Amino acid sequence: MSAEQHEAISAQVILKSASGEALSDAEITSETLARYQASPEMVRHARTVFDKAGFDVGHYVGISFDITAPPSTFRALFGLKVQVTDEGGYAFALPDGRTVTELPARYLPDSLVSVVETVAFPPPPDFGPPSY
Repeated sequence: MSAEQHEAISAQVILKSASGEALSDAEITSETLARYQASPEMVRHARTVFDKAGFDVGHYVGISFDITAPPSTFRALFGLKVQVTDEGGYAFALPDGRTVTELPARYLPDSLVSVVETVAFPPPPDFGPPSY
């Protein structure tokens, strides 16, 4: 189901590490966090690109910040529709019909490739039974 009727949705922008260390298999703890953080310049650049694209941009915490905008803004920047998942979360709809919660790197605009690792929709919260 398309998310186009939703006023605004949010995703996490995970930035690349300034050290160049890969985040994919990283075990990030309070002791190792500094190794995996982006530089202030990288954060500033990424936040500016998202802001200019029409997103509300959250504070950088740990290795990421959140972005919020209507689904049409996500589509305009990444070239992909956003769909609602069966669990009530969001996913990017790929041209081949698959849906993914993490944006494949090839869909990042050139202005973000050097600083963004991925953009991800977190799973919806699980607060227990869906009805009372």
